[in-house]
Formats: sequence, structure tokens, C-alpha cells
Amino acid sequence: MIIDFHMHVGEDLAGERANLDDIKQQMQKNGIDKACVFPFNCPDPVAESIDLLKLDDSFIPFLRFDPNMITRQQLHMALKHPFKGVKLHARSQNFHPDDPAFTWIFEELREHKLPILIHTKDSIMEPMSDPRKVLTIARQFPDITFVLAHCAGGERWVWQEIASLPNVYVETSIFSL
Repeated sequence: MIIDFHMHVGEDLAGERANLDDIKQQMQKNGIDKACVFPFNCPDPVAESIDLLKLDDSFIPFLRFDPNMITRQQLHMALKHPFKGVKLHARSQNFHPDDPAFTWIFEELREHKLPILIHTKDSIMEPMSDPRKVLTIARQFPDITFVLAHCAGGERWVWQEIASLPNVYVETSIFSL
């Protein structure tokens, strides 16, 4: 079985679009059995995430939310839905994952045992998306599975450290050697 672990759907604030019918055709064309899906950066990512729960079983719905805009109660309520993972994007949501102000989010997510896919990027280009920030959280929450998007932002120096953390994985979208 082949699973695409990183698939945005809908339309983002910058106008980028991904149509579900087109995604489904590309999946069939390329032999992809399932895709983890979540909304682009949009005005109401929780509502759009909930809409993804209605899709057929070739799509695996992930919850996306803005850590700056969600309350503990709102997150708790959103997590009552049968999401299979969470997508966080530090640059788009303008937050530092290792900021202690967001610890409560990871405490809440830990209880649900969902993998967390986090956008990572070269630390110079996007300081908020520095993979070291995710590794800091991964050490603090060893019982949460973290997936660093875009092959840890291409930061090859961090791969050995990633390999030493059993709760950290990478996915390789938009990355090549």
C-alpha cells in the first residue's frame, strides 16, 4: 500500500488550490492508495478539516488549526472527531512550536495518540519552521509521534539526531537530493 502523507486540499489564503477530484485522479494515475489530507492555510481550518471527514476512505483526514487562534476547549471539541492525525504549519500560523505558550496543545494532542505532521524548512529561510524546534518538542513528548515535513527542511545535519529519536519520522514531499 502506498500512502501520500502530505496532501493539502481546498484553497489557501494566497490563492493556491487543490481540487479533490484532481487529487483522486493523480492518486490513481500514480498508484497511490491513500492520502493524508488537510486544508491549506485558510480562514477556518478546523471547519474545513471537519468537512474532510466526509470523504471516502482513500483519504485520511488530518486536523489543521491555528495554535494562536484555538482555545483548549475548542481543540478538545475538534479532537472528538475521528481525525487520524494533525497538521501544524509554524510559518503560516506564525508560531514557534517550542514556545512554552503552546505546550498545552501538545499535552492535549498526546491524549489522542495522533501523529503530528509539522512543516519544517531551512532554519535560515524560515526560523519558525526550524526542525530543531520540533526536536525540542519531541524530546519533551516522547509518547507523541512527530513527522517532520519536507525531509526536515533539507537540514541534513539534523538527520542523525532525528534517527536517535524513536518518536520522530520524516516525510519527503518537495525534497530531492
